[in-house]
Amino acid sequence: MRPVRLVVPYPPGGPSDFVGRMLAEAFQPRLGQPLVIDNRGGGNATIGTAAVAAAPSDGSMFLLATSQTHAINLAMMENLPYRPVEDFTSIAGLVALPHVLVVPAASAARNLAGLLAMLRTAPDRHSHGSTGYGTGGHLGGAMLARVAGVSSIHVPFRGAGPMVTELLAGRLDYAIATLASVMQHIRSGAIRALGAASSSRLAQLPDLPTLAELGVPGVDLDAWYALFGPAGLPTPVVDGMAGVVALALNDPAAVSRLHEAGFVMWRRAPAELHAALPAEIARWRGLVRAADARID
Repeated sequence: MRPVRLVVPYPPGGPSDFVGRMLAEAFQPRLGQPLVIDNRGGGNATIGTAAVAAAPSDGSMFLLATSQTHAINLAMMENLPYRPVEDFTSIAGLVALPHVLVVPAASAARNLAGLLAMLRTAPDRHSHGSTGYGTGGHLGGAMLARVAGVSSIHVPFRGAGPMVTELLAGRLDYAIATLASVMQHIRSGAIRALGAASSSRLAQLPDLPTLAELGVPGVDLDAWYALFGPAGLPTPVVDGMAGVVALALNDPAAVSRLHEAGFVMWRRAPAELHAALPAEIARWRGLVRAADARID
């Protein structure tokens, strides 16, 4: 029996890899066949995504998609090598990923006002990291700069792992990072959270105010993960995979593990996911325009 391949269009070690491997663990006993994680990072997640778009519609290859692959890239890239709606079959919405504004524990900035004052005093001396151009961290940093009237040097990384390493070492002044990538370090005290880049306070950090509460509105970067297959996937395959996802995401142990890691649930059935795409594309296009962000 040949394995089913789940393409994760990001390098190993970040939140996407965590979600992919959790799915693999849940799918294995329920599918009755191996589910292999295939990390294909690069090209702002376009390489792995395009590979699934071009794959045969036989149920052998699926995509762990994100708001970047199916919304942000469309707004930021002129020659996207796939069509986010037409080239895929919607299977299931999985989880959402909030973002938080963070600084190293040793930072002199104890709160958002302190960080903004520091950036205004010496904008050319300070830097902020992201996990790449076009990611939530990139857009959030650009929006923070525009709304708050500050500037700093943007340093993009290939994935969350190296960015967090530099943040922990104090070689970055701040970042707008996914909660999943920094949650353990916030708990340990190695990283300080200054605000949630979300529409509401986070269940994992209920005492942390949103950036809007702190006077910086519009920086709502809640991202999502979803499962897609190539266009034309047979209905029995779609229904079978969606059923496995539903079982996995209703497992209390899995839900608890995802919550502890910094995710929130974003369950969507196939039709719901397909219907949600136009609004998500429009939402992220608006954020890209507001940030005046570009792929360099």
